Amino acid sequence: MTNYWSGKKVLITGGNGFIGTHFIKTLNNLNATTINVSLHKIRRPIAHKNYYVNIENCHTFDNIDEKIDVIIHCAAIDGNSEFKEKNSVLIFDSNTKMVSNVLNYAKTNNISDVVLMSSAEIYTPNTKSPISENGNGSVNYSTQNGYILSKIVTEMYGEIYSKQCDMRVFTPRPTNTYGPGDNFGTNNNRVVPSFIKKIDNGVPLEIWGNCKKYFNFIYITDLVESILRMVETRKYRTLNIANEEPISLEKLALNIGLIFGKDVKVKIIHKPVLNSNGRILNIEKLKSILNTNLISMSDGLKKTIDWYKNYTRI
Repeated sequence: MTNYWSGKKVLITGGNGFIGTHFIKTLNNLNATTINVSLHKIRRPIAHKNYYVNIENCHTFDNIDEKIDVIIHCAAIDGNSEFKEKNSVLIFDSNTKMVSNVLNYAKTNNISDVVLMSSAEIYTPNTKSPISENGNGSVNYSTQNGYILSKIVTEMYGEIYSKQCDMRVFTPRPTNTYGPGDNFGTNNNRVVPSFIKKIDNGVPLEIWGNCKKYFNFIYITDLVESILRMVETRKYRTLNIANEEPISLEKLALNIGLIFGKDVKVKIIHKPVLNSNGRILNIEKLKSILNTNLISMSDGLKKTIDWYKNYTRI
């Protein structure tokens, strides 16, 4: 990373969350000034300034008198598959309101660079891998999943605001993110922390569909660096973010078990699911802007499990 961020004032929404916290830590180390806008005070504030407000409210940013250079919008309502299925309207409504408020704040205050977190989940299920940002990476407009729809609308918002409001809107599409600082509850929607917690506790893993299907993952610090480089280079407005080591859910579970030195109990649920053939992303564009190599899956899992052992076990 260069000195591009030194002296910049960066507003992060959801800065108390897993991803937002890592953005703040990294930007602080790069001598940026960080402003955290979050709904709840969950962890010790690490930003230079913290605002605890409801981002869904159109007056959210009225009391912020900082001259912001960049916004990184991480806040969103998410959850596991059951939560998403039962709360699609809530998720869609809340997430799109937040995006609208962020962009209107940026427009009103002439903030030129805005990052809106999208997701690799927007790709049409069972698209032939590897999936590129253009070409075979078609977007799943027919879904009834409120989370996926909210990310599709996020990208639509980004495109129209960037064209009409003289701003650069970046919409990174990360795959499954993992790393230290995540929520390790057994009902967590993220695959890696959920597997780690259950394997550590000897709870059988339930894998729906084909456990041998392959996916990419991305270590949290690689995600943060990729997005900061995306803004810094201004080369791509939409970008797949993933590692280079696709892995099956079965292999992932076995690797986590090996690190713990524990047997893994897997229960296959024979039920149709999205992405029944897995999802592997083409990351050639990402590699063209990075200065360093991505963290290997084995190293990332070891770092994550070490953190889990030290900070979450009672």
